[in-house]
Amino acid sequence: MEDTAVWLNLHDTLPIEEYSVMFMDSVPQKWQKPPASFLKCNVGSSLDGGSTIAGAAWVVRDARGVVLLHSGRAFANVSSLHQANVMALHWAAESMSDLKLKKVVFEFSALEVKKAMDHHFSVLDISSL
Repeated sequence: MEDTAVWLNLHDTLPIEEYSVMFMDSVPQKWQKPPASFLKCNVGSSLDGGSTIAGAAWVVRDARGVVLLHSGRAFANVSSLHQANVMALHWAAESMSDLKLKKVVFEFSALEVKKAMDHHFSVLDISSL
């Protein structure tokens, strides 16, 4: 999947409604508004199974669901979807910092990255990133 397609998927399939979010592998998550004074950054990534090229995208929305900023990029020499997910989240966090955005909620669908963050990054090997 091209990184443009990742961004379009994030942008076009996230309804501006509140739903409960479930962290389950097979259940699609619905976009949920951030708290009133925060922004939300949705992050997505993909890896072409036949190559080592990964795509990543992020989109920032305000509490009303209005898109404020977005970006997409590719990463080379990516060995796994897990690595692509971690790289995408790292890149999105760096981008928010570079843009001087301070009150940002991040949302992503990579369950293993959430679990790793919940365990204080104890299962991540980011030495190769």
